[in-house]
Amino acid sequence: MTLFSHVHALKMRMASGLVTMALATASIFAQPLSTFKWESVNTQGMGYVTGLVIHEKFPHHRYIRTDVGGVFRYDGTGSGAWANTCDVFSRSQDAVCDVESVALDTVNPNRVWKAAPLQREFVRNTDEVIFKGEVFTSDNRGVTWKPTGLASSKIYMGGNDDFRGMTGERLLIDPFNANRAYFGSRKQGLWRYDNSAWTKIKGLPEAPQPGVNFIVADRSAGQANGGARVLYAGVYGQGVWRSETSGVTWSQVVGSPNAYPLRAAVSATGTLFVTYGGDEGGEFNGTKIEGGVWRLKAGTWTRMVPDAEKATYSGITIDPQNSDHVLVARGGARQVFRTTNGGDTWVEMAKSALQSEPAYYPKPKPSNYNLPVGEWGNAALVFDPGVIDTVWQTNGFGVITTANVSAQTPTWSWSMRGLEELVIRGVKAPPARADNPAESAELLSLAADMIGFRHASVKDVPSSTLAPIDFVAGGTGLDYAGQKSQYAAFVGWDQDKGGWWAVRTGFSSDNGKSFTPFANTSPGSGGIIAMSANNPDNMVWAPTRWARPQVTFDRGQTWQPIIRKDGTDVPASFRLSNEWWNGQVLVADRIDGNRFYYLESGRFYTSADGGRTWEGSPREVWQMGMPPWWTLAANVVVNPTRSGQLFATFAANRNQREAFKMFRSDDFGMSFQPLETAQVVNFAAFGKGDADDKPYLYIHGRLSAATTDGIYRSKDLGTTWELVSDPTQNQFGKISSMDASKTKKNVIYIGTGGRGMFVGVGDEIPPPPLPYFGKAINTGGVDSGNFRADEGADSGNIFVSTGAITIGSVVEPAPQPVCQSERYGGRFTYTSPVLAEGRRYKVRVHFAEIWWGVDGFGGTSTGPGMRVFNVAVSNLRQPETVVLKGVDIFTEAGGANRALVREFEAYSDGTGRMKITFEALSTSPDGNAKVSGIEFIELGF
Repeated sequence: MTLFSHVHALKMRMASGLVTMALATASIFAQPLSTFKWESVNTQGMGYVTGLVIHEKFPHHRYIRTDVGGVFRYDGTGSGAWANTCDVFSRSQDAVCDVESVALDTVNPNRVWKAAPLQREFVRNTDEVIFKGEVFTSDNRGVTWKPTGLASSKIYMGGNDDFRGMTGERLLIDPFNANRAYFGSRKQGLWRYDNSAWTKIKGLPEAPQPGVNFIVADRSAGQANGGARVLYAGVYGQGVWRSETSGVTWSQVVGSPNAYPLRAAVSATGTLFVTYGGDEGGEFNGTKIEGGVWRLKAGTWTRMVPDAEKATYSGITIDPQNSDHVLVARGGARQVFRTTNGGDTWVEMAKSALQSEPAYYPKPKPSNYNLPVGEWGNAALVFDPGVIDTVWQTNGFGVITTANVSAQTPTWSWSMRGLEELVIRGVKAPPARADNPAESAELLSLAADMIGFRHASVKDVPSSTLAPIDFVAGGTGLDYAGQKSQYAAFVGWDQDKGGWWAVRTGFSSDNGKSFTPFANTSPGSGGIIAMSANNPDNMVWAPTRWARPQVTFDRGQTWQPIIRKDGTDVPASFRLSNEWWNGQVLVADRIDGNRFYYLESGRFYTSADGGRTWEGSPREVWQMGMPPWWTLAANVVVNPTRSGQLFATFAANRNQREAFKMFRSDDFGMSFQPLETAQVVNFAAFGKGDADDKPYLYIHGRLSAATTDGIYRSKDLGTTWELVSDPTQNQFGKISSMDASKTKKNVIYIGTGGRGMFVGVGDEIPPPPLPYFGKAINTGGVDSGNFRADEGADSGNIFVSTGAITIGSVVEPAPQPVCQSERYGGRFTYTSPVLAEGRRYKVRVHFAEIWWGVDGFGGTSTGPGMRVFNVAVSNLRQPETVVLKGVDIFTEAGGANRALVREFEAYSDGTGRMKITFEALSTSPDGNAKVSGIEFIELGF
């Protein structure tokens, strides 16, 4: 995400001859799915979380919306991490991650709704591109999504526009009718979904952005016309409006005290609370807006929270267990006010330092207004309906939560595991440094807001940014010396210091552990930097904003403009004219320290003397079949094992319909030919291969028969390809950069414009299936037969009997020691061993009643009905679901010390796990569930 800036699509005139996305030619290359496993690079942030909702009946179902990273789901019963639900969308649909609103079905706990841009429409004979907003539903908690048809009405949505975090949820699922939904748009009023169709609601005034900021229902007023009778809508600039006819007719609420409502909440008794104000800085169109909090009770408006500043307020929440317990939050400074008497009196809550904060988050100091990062952009504020005294709040860096909101000084902690929303500008995987391989960085990254990071390991949260920052600063270019990877340099700009001219630079001689600013930054700001393969003092810098590229031979002490051999200037590249554009158009050869390459707007250039003089290609790039010069995401990739061999990729802009091939040069960029084996290539990277002179080539794109984006690997420079990602799970739609490890085979890194970074790790040969032994657990016992010793348990107790177990009619029974041991407890869980990812399994659960009905333990006559319990299954992709109901071992097995096996089918998740929960029924006299053994038998997909 970006805190202070939005990236707007460049509207350029289209070429007449367009290559469409309809790829009908059948591929002649095999595409077996490799064994690459994909995970997020662990940075734990940061990003603007603009909204949060929690299911009122299933409180472990928590969801957040973000400005550029999609919707995330919280795993409240297992890992305690956030999981993204937007990765399945393609690059042509990447705007769907700019989420406008999210809502939950009040009946079906697995159904989620979200509103976001989806489709692009190119207006014929004009430069105009229309982004059509859509409302989606998911019946599996965000694993897959279905459109509801709003896109046909061409509704504008902008989840990263102004007021992105200040406004409430624009989506409302009718609490009395789960098939009815409302959506408040930014420009086209209020819409209602009924009978699988959307219609525009009349009676509300049209308003410019941000438009209809919220819609809420008053449940205490009951229902009519097939849904909630009383609704409230906040129309920015027009105040609060009310419908008493289920949305059929509307009128402005009498005495509406302020024209600029932001968020609202209705208590169980029908009292309406509304927050008012401006955008993140308290303004609207450059004018300071009077803010505050007001209550509408029994038809009377009353101002809440005495505030002489009349500041902007955003978040508001009512305790679902106590309607008089209300919290409101100012739009910044983490100021939260609390009332326990329905708003008659308020107390400002004391602030404590935020716990579990990633070490790289900027610390308060005068140069950043002494503002802790958790105090910027306060957005949603939500009571947890399932955990008393627990509250969640979102802000410009992520999510915080407290479990003791009623305390004099509540303790707030960050909840950032899995919440990866950084806008990544580049990823670089240098080879291990020859002088100290053990101290080599695995990855270097560039990011908006946080400059970038040195990742000693992608599994560990970085301890610092590439350079100290006050608040937000963006890295735009990064390079290392191909033959001396302990040397690196970056360029960027300070987003918080007034404009693009606030330059940030750094030079490192310790593999990115520390950076020293260039002594001379006269060339400009931002842009791209390239470093000689063997002389780190020799760098070429192409800044942004049409600044001419310049070269240094003394580590940035002095610079001089680069020139052609005839003495004329080498021009600036259009692709670097804006600091937000991401073209990698300047690169250094990884072998020849004197060789650099540069893609200017219309021609390709190379230098053989360290960047002093340059030679242009005989033909312009368009004459070699390359895309038009306004294709911004152009990337030049150098073969690290062969000097002079280059590949160029071009990813279409949002306002282009084209799909582009990859181009190859074997003569230092003087000529290029298209690579015909892949129809669409957006990004490419080289990684370690089978030999020093045989690197692997990776691409993001599509072969000719593919209809979805994937990551492909080639061992022969693009002659044949293997698919190494699963497009049904992730299309890397927000991809912005790509690189692969030069040290380890089959390790690839993906940077995205709003979903942080991914790392893919693969095996050369698919590993053999896990042995049967690895898929069976002797719960409460030791290794026995194919059952491994007790592992994966969470709580519960162990009991072991020596009594013989009668097998009876059980097919494929467990060994006696398995049936003679058990884990028991009121509620406990087992997490499976690591299984194959996303596969269907038969789960065989082994029982024997070794307590009730056994002389010397529970008694010989007290077995039937004494122990009754349920068994449930869950994982990261599905909520907890009961699969075995009312298990009574004694009754079903026909007595004590008799074996019983029950079976069910379940899927493993993307981590190869599933969780089995055992819970006693509340009516069970014993109060304990139990289990003796668990088997996991793979059935396939």
